[in-house]
Amino acid sequence: MEKKNITNIKPFNIILGKKRLPSLFIGSGFSKRYIENYPNWIELLDNIAEIIGLNSAIIHSMKANLLSQGYTEGQANQKIGSYLKTEFENNLKENIKLFNNDELSFSKKENISLFKILLAKMFKSETLNLKKESYLNTELTIFKELVEKVKCIFTTNYDVFIEYLAGDKITPIIHESDYFYSSFTSAELYKIHGSILAPSTLVFTEEDYINFDQRRLTVAKLLTVVAESPIIFIGYSLEDENIRKLLDDLVKCLTIKQIDDLKNNLILIDFKKCNKDFEVGTMVIPFGIKTLSITTVKTDNYTLVYRLLNKFAPYATPQEIRKYKSLLKNLIDGNDKKITTVLECVSSFENRESDEVAVALGSEIESPNKYPAKNIIIDVLKRENRYTPDQIYQWTLTHFNPTHWIPLFYYKFTKEQNDSEKIKCFKSKKRKDFKAMNFDKVLVTKTNAVAQIEKELKKSLKPLDKCLLLMYNYLELRLTKDEFRNLLIKLYEEDNKILNETAFKKAVTLIDYL
Repeated sequence: MEKKNITNIKPFNIILGKKRLPSLFIGSGFSKRYIENYPNWIELLDNIAEIIGLNSAIIHSMKANLLSQGYTEGQANQKIGSYLKTEFENNLKENIKLFNNDELSFSKKENISLFKILLAKMFKSETLNLKKESYLNTELTIFKELVEKVKCIFTTNYDVFIEYLAGDKITPIIHESDYFYSSFTSAELYKIHGSILAPSTLVFTEEDYINFDQRRLTVAKLLTVVAESPIIFIGYSLEDENIRKLLDDLVKCLTIKQIDDLKNNLILIDFKKCNKDFEVGTMVIPFGIKTLSITTVKTDNYTLVYRLLNKFAPYATPQEIRKYKSLLKNLIDGNDKKITTVLECVSSFENRESDEVAVALGSEIESPNKYPAKNIIIDVLKRENRYTPDQIYQWTLTHFNPTHWIPLFYYKFTKEQNDSEKIKCFKSKKRKDFKAMNFDKVLVTKTNAVAQIEKELKKSLKPLDKCLLLMYNYLELRLTKDEFRNLLIKLYEEDNKILNETAFKKAVTLIDYL
């Protein structure tokens, strides 16, 4: 095991030398490292049991019994998850008191299980309470830089911690139907076990896992990524069944030679408390007649891990690659002639006729991303009217993901434009999100609204709390549209960095929603 000079650590050296953009696989250990009281799986089961009035001793006894019958840890947890869901539904008359009217209405309208909504509430972003240790803050600062260098991130976590850290640098992909959506402006984050932002997608019970195992697009996407990128596992243990199942599905699709080629492309960062060095080893996992080798790095020095991964120096950064792909696509799409759009490896052009290929390089061509999200937000916030609805609509065709918070409700699109897949999807998603918003922590006097709200804003509140305060009062009709917008302008003028906050983007989107 080599120490001190991190550039000499062999497994990372091999990947660094290939100059291939890495992808990350992030598990619950990542969130647990940085968030106070973040539950592991058995703690989550205990917490749910307590909330619905069950003794946690029942859960532990049930798990011991299942393990004694030969069930694996993961299978036992899934069965207990199903048991808790059944108990919750059997006592629904009492458990319904756990939800507010908006949550009950949302559940009924969208046909979403109240149990899934309860599960989502336990990971709400408003409850994120980061640990205070300075070395953890340092790690997160370096991790944010790393996000700009990765090709994509897969996670089995329900929470939105990664989205919170990465902001606009990442695009969450929650539904499997979106797995082959390609973002030209940010890295993709694949929420393979669902997200609290879409409670129905959460994979928790035995039935959920059975359905999940039938989702083949996840494996197909993983195959695509593994062929192009080294994968770094962070926040998983060597025994994690979620990862083993995915790797099993992956191995089934590969030849023995292809599996052998992967051995230097898979690195698992294995937490070892108080170990500031790197203990490098190899884990061989049998999958039937095939075996898969994974490089393991045991450490508690994540500052070192993130710094090392930040040393990746590809021939082009992810941002540059996305930019040039977008430029090329726009150049071809904008040509008057009928041309087929092609975005692929240069080597594949060899057999094409010259009049079938268009290539754009350099900075002389105007970027197609003429209306970046921040400009649109400011345009709507200040009513500058710099862009026409047609311009914004054209922008959405290539530079827009419906999961992002962009104030499109302001623009008066034609009926045909409103019926387009992206605009329709965006408006549907945002209506659901606004209706599902949780304002439990917002406290403000209901009389003399504007004066009281302005007084509250002058307090040392976090940007999130300020935005929630304003949105709550606007939705309660205690602020007019102009009052709401002007208060948001004040927040922006006091600190223009608030433009990076998801809550602020959400608030600006809300202006013309009502």
